[in-house]
Amino acid sequence: MNIYPLFSYLLQTRSKIIYLSSLVFKKLSYIRFIINCTGRPEPSKNQGRLPKSQTSRPNQNQLLIMENLNLHKQKLYALIVAGVGFIAMFLPWWKVSFGGYGGFGGGYSINGMHEIGILAFLGFLGAGIVTFVMGDKTKPYEGQVKMIAAACFAVAGLIALIQFLRQTHFTSFGLYLAILAGIAGAVIVYVMKPEQFNTNKPPIS
Repeated sequence: MNIYPLFSYLLQTRSKIIYLSSLVFKKLSYIRFIINCTGRPEPSKNQGRLPKSQTSRPNQNQLLIMENLNLHKQKLYALIVAGVGFIAMFLPWWKVSFGGYGGFGGGYSINGMHEIGILAFLGFLGAGIVTFVMGDKTKPYEGQVKMIAAACFAVAGLIALIQFLRQTHFTSFGLYLAILAGIAGAVIVYVMKPEQFNTNKPPIS
């Protein structure tokens, strides 16, 4: 029995998982950076404002983005995840490579914008549109808006998972990223409570 193809497939799968884990870690680090920048309490009139020398430029930029978007933190994080899922639709979901003579080879890749994968694209797109159009942007998800946004993420993640189960061979990082984005978006919108996004610490007396 020739075990070389199986061994080669396991090595490819391991490298895909490591690469996907690094992408997820970078996204979580970015979200945590936004939390640290936007979760600080505003100084009261008695305390006065911090001097410009004590306020870093990245923090000022993050606060400016929050003020311009006028979004609740829950909706901001859901919007970031929806953007990640949107981008994942155009990344390789399957990648096939083949060797050639003299060490030269070729291959091709297929993104998520095929067959029922378009439904996942509409799910991520719908989650972003619902966040901006429906309800009060300064308040967390609630009522019908919460159900629709969670359903959009859930459908997108489910479609990506179905595509993975339909063809488990030659899968690429774009498909894994879409699955994670769908699950993460549904958790942020439907599972996590708005109080969990309030990182403001009480002032020290």
